[in-house]
Amino acid sequence: MTADHLSVPCVGGGTFSIEVSRAVHRRTSSYQDITVYDTKAFGKCLVLDGLIQSSEADHRVYDRAALRNLSPRDDRILVLGGGDGYVAATALEMNPSLRVTIVELDPAVVEVSREFLEQGVFDDPRVTFVIEDAVDFLRHAPEKTYDGVVCDLTDFPLGQGDDGFQLFYSDIFSLVEGVMKTGAWIAVYSGSKGATDSGGALVTDILAGMLARHFAGLENAEILVPCFGEGSCFIHGRLADPKQPEVVERTRGVRKKAFPTPGTDCSLAAGGVAEVSPSKRRLRRKRSPGKQ
Repeated sequence: MTADHLSVPCVGGGTFSIEVSRAVHRRTSSYQDITVYDTKAFGKCLVLDGLIQSSEADHRVYDRAALRNLSPRDDRILVLGGGDGYVAATALEMNPSLRVTIVELDPAVVEVSREFLEQGVFDDPRVTFVIEDAVDFLRHAPEKTYDGVVCDLTDFPLGQGDDGFQLFYSDIFSLVEGVMKTGAWIAVYSGSKGATDSGGALVTDILAGMLARHFAGLENAEILVPCFGEGSCFIHGRLADPKQPEVVERTRGVRKKAFPTPGTDCSLAAGGVAEVSPSKRRLRRKRSPGKQ
């Protein structure tokens, strides 16, 4: 962060700069550094530990990717993470009769979003809001309750280190299966396209393999959220009916939106100035509910 620009790293080795009008608010919670910047290209941006989580201008790109399988017939959905409130708010715009449960680990993210992003969804009577670790919540959540689940979580959970996410997500996927109705959908944010673990394996591939143990019809969908400056991935699937066995298929590279190559013309997507650097980064693009 320079005096008037926020520098955002890309997995492919490049960075881009977003022009900042001012820092609206800064604080350090028990889990992470939280900043809200007012930017010229994207309006107010929520930044956790130096990584952009969402912006006023383009959060619906992310939200609608997460909610791709949301149906007018859905009654209840669960959002694990989502402390900025945007996914829940967009879900209610798409289905006004919906009931949404949000589970967020860090209360400071919610406080900042409520006050400085003017997020009102936490006061909506259709929303149940819980401050709790996602794994702990799932352990006592009612069975077969939700028509859909959004895992708006970090790809590398807080407090676990870069290699702890497999244990974290193994718990998440095995537990979340029990709270979903038969045929319910799941959407898992798997981070920046090309993000790898410490051994060089793609995070999206690892998570897809773990999901395949529990869910059917898996699909890897790539999107571009402009303020991220590079491609990101969601993995979608459904909880199959055990009485009607079906082959679990994994479809790779289903491209929902075209996006430029990181480190070359990512500034065209992000409204910033691209800068190429030689190093390759492992990035945690979304941060929040991880076991401490």
